[in-house]
Amino acid sequence: MTRQDPAMEQPTTLRLEISPDDAARLLHHPAVAGPSPARPATRRTGGVFFDTADRQLGSAGVTLEVRSAGRRHVQVVRAEGATIDGARANRAWENPLPSAEPDPSAIADTDLRRLVTPLPGMRLEPILSLDFRRTTRRLVPEDGQEILLAVRNGRASGGAADQPVCEVELSQKAGPPSRLFDLARAILADVPLRVTTEALETRLLRQAAGETPAWRKAVPLDLPAEASVEEALALIFGHCLDHLTDNEPATRLGDHPEGVHQMRVALRRLRSALRVFRPILPADQYRWLDEETRWLTQSLGDARDLDVFEDEIVGPVAAAFPDEPAFAALSARLATRRRQARAAARQAIESGRFTRLLLDVGAWMAARAWRNQPVSETASQLFQPITGLATPLLSARFKKVRKKGRRFASLTAAERHRLRIAVKKLRYATDFFSSLYGRKRVRAFISTLQKLQDGLGYMNDVTVARTLIERLEKDAGEAAPAIRQAGAILLGWHTHAAAGAAVTLGADVENLLAGKPFWLTARDEETPC
Repeated sequence: MTRQDPAMEQPTTLRLEISPDDAARLLHHPAVAGPSPARPATRRTGGVFFDTADRQLGSAGVTLEVRSAGRRHVQVVRAEGATIDGARANRAWENPLPSAEPDPSAIADTDLRRLVTPLPGMRLEPILSLDFRRTTRRLVPEDGQEILLAVRNGRASGGAADQPVCEVELSQKAGPPSRLFDLARAILADVPLRVTTEALETRLLRQAAGETPAWRKAVPLDLPAEASVEEALALIFGHCLDHLTDNEPATRLGDHPEGVHQMRVALRRLRSALRVFRPILPADQYRWLDEETRWLTQSLGDARDLDVFEDEIVGPVAAAFPDEPAFAALSARLATRRRQARAAARQAIESGRFTRLLLDVGAWMAARAWRNQPVSETASQLFQPITGLATPLLSARFKKVRKKGRRFASLTAAERHRLRIAVKKLRYATDFFSSLYGRKRVRAFISTLQKLQDGLGYMNDVTVARTLIERLEKDAGEAAPAIRQAGAILLGWHTHAAAGAAVTLGADVENLLAGKPFWLTARDEETPC
């Protein structure tokens, strides 16, 4: 899905993946063939990407492709994210060639020519070949609406990228962008598909290089100071959705624990945003979003809990007791359960329900469906300045943290867990609205919140560890006594560490509660952004 920007531009292109075997079914689907006033157009397309053996171009953020159609050959160079003269650049160059061999000297852009010219002793060689049949259909669902459907079906060749592939693009030429999602949902009812935010060539080049998808953390969100509540709603939900979908490939195709972790963070942020705007959302829309995001969060929960258990609970203690045989039994059992949990997480994000969720949320945002409610004082808040909502909401969240954090030393584990949730909600709300206030105090406040969130998170991890040890011991057969022994060592170690950390954590709570919140002082001390 394309990104939302501060001007609230709506997506005009939707990229999908389907099985090559389903291409014919898609093209003959009633939702595609029915509204098409003309026969589909099909042509053969192909291209070869070049790089050096040590991936000089790829490392610099540059691609060089020679596209061929019959006797015509075009050299295409793209620098997306490359560094030119110390600055990030996004440039492209095309020029005709007499043959299918690349020719860097034909590139008039001197910076691009320098980037793609091989270093001495190196030469350009093919790393990925594409051979497609590209079929396009012009769809006119209703008067004043037009969608262009393009299907590229064929084969990629090159290392690990050697495979049949099929990509579908839906482009809105006229009419509301929500129609893209309506069409995709109609197709999904009969043809399995996936939503993707990554260009096909980018994915295949990564596979050809033997690389796994990268994960990413959430980037700062900049809300315009003049934004309305509706504009802020769209930007925040779009921001969380981008974070979620950008980490989906790393979770589905890779094994790095951060893929699942970042998807879970994105979902928590999304659910936090849902609660922020709950008072102005139609009740049925809130219930649907709450139910579906809860399902996905829970589907990823076991994988994340087991990752944390191994890396942060078991790891340090096992390293301190390298000769303790009980940890071998625990590690073997844990490895099996992690594989099962990761398989369950992948199954969830490969399911039609996950795809449906992405399409439904995309349609909801594109249609601004939250406007579908009776005219009322509550609904009118959509068009009020976001600044009028942000400060009272932050104050309310801070008040809950203050209430739950009093007398920290005497709090039970359950009460500390509730404090952790309140801190997390305040942290996410602060992330959403921080750009509306002075930066310096916001940065210090977030740093304090993060420190407190980490400390409370560790204490919660120790509590969760007790449950996980019981689960690992259950049905472990002959290994159960060893797992019980390892668990006793783990809990003894971390219970002692948590008791020591609680002293520092109490001081962190007092520090947070004693300070003046930035949203109450920024107007006097700093100029709002």
